[in-house]
Amino acid sequence: MNIEPEIRCFRAFSVSLQIPLSRLLRETAVMRWVEQKTIPFSSVSGPVFFFRLSGDGIPAGTVLGFEFEPLLFHALLDRIQGGNGEIDENSVRPRPVTPLEKRLASRFLLLFQNAIRETWNLPEPFQFESLSAIDWDSERKFTVTEFQLDVGKLSGTIRLWRFASFRQKIQDFSDKEDSEQNIADSLAETPIHVAVQLSGEKITPRDLMKWRENDLIFLGRPQDFPFSVLIEGVEKFTASPGKFKSRKAFRIL
Repeated sequence: MNIEPEIRCFRAFSVSLQIPLSRLLRETAVMRWVEQKTIPFSSVSGPVFFFRLSGDGIPAGTVLGFEFEPLLFHALLDRIQGGNGEIDENSVRPRPVTPLEKRLASRFLLLFQNAIRETWNLPEPFQFESLSAIDWDSERKFTVTEFQLDVGKLSGTIRLWRFASFRQKIQDFSDKEDSEQNIADSLAETPIHVAVQLSGEKITPRDLMKWRENDLIFLGRPQDFPFSVLIEGVEKFTASPGKFKSRKAFRIL
């Protein structure tokens, strides 16, 4: 069986993920197709998320799974939470993924699902149904496509598991990688979500847009409630009542 069309499909899949992942992680992300092989379900070795793909014309029992090398998975979660992605290898031990980790992982899993939508010519409507309980035979065979993901100093393997009795129709996507300039331009246009929580003071989006590095923002007299700045949902600064006496201000770094 000629698998070259499938290889082109998954190369296009990996390329289509580069800009969305770069935007999410705020670092140039390069994803490359490595190989395709058939292995048993027992070969799963890292955090994995399986979905049942359903829709008109899609055979019953079609399953997709996204598996992440453990160290890469936790580094991605750290980046999403505002960290630098540096994880102590000794701290990563085999264990079930927590509900919070699943919620965080959903941010990049959605990008993977969107990439499937873009590069596979599947009939609409169709949906991904998360499979929380899996009782497959450990020797059940899957077709696995392996990718290499590089994000700054981070590097690791992602595997796409497939169990299906059909072959994808391939959209006309180029498998040429996005240039560094294209990714950089996209990163420059990515909005940063900033939230300011302060009772008694009103800070408008226009105020946020005009601030620049090293600006010192004065907020007047201390209030009876704490002041917090959150960037990408992560609390970066909090001033409790009376913490800075009569001065309440913050600097843009």
